[in-house]
Amino acid sequence: MNTDKLFNLLKRTIIFVASIIILAVIAYLIYVYGGSLKFLVSGKAKQTNAFEDYDVVKRYGSGIYNVEFRDLITSAGGMERHYYRYDLTVQAEDQPSADKMIDTRKQVITLINGVMSNFETSEMNTEAERNRVKKIIQSEITGHYPNIKVKDIYFTNFLYD
Repeated sequence: MNTDKLFNLLKRTIIFVASIIILAVIAYLIYVYGGSLKFLVSGKAKQTNAFEDYDVVKRYGSGIYNVEFRDLITSAGGMERHYYRYDLTVQAEDQPSADKMIDTRKQVITLINGVMSNFETSEMNTEAERNRVKKIIQSEITGHYPNIKVKDIYFTNFLYD
């Protein structure tokens, strides 16, 4: 009987130690990889929704200050029901302009959508026509926000139906 008790005690001790080791390994993995498991939000971010800042992405480097507005959807002008879906990148002349654009992104997106909704899809077929629309968007942004200096505007992922 003594050996059975000793065997059971040894068995429970091994299970207990194995459980502690497994928990330690899991805790270590969470500690090491925890930074990349925070819903893809940086450690400095305070939002709880990982998609909160999806609508705008800043890309700064080598004197270039790009602010990318993603997945904009606008109804096209005209009597028929058509829609634009596009990404638009605004290249600012300096970092303060880009930062101000990010801070006021909802208003800037409203300005962009307001301009785009005035043009039918047939008016966006050539580069010259798109350049004219980009100039209007630029003048709208700088007209409402004189401290934002826009260098250029680029359409990307431009689709319409």
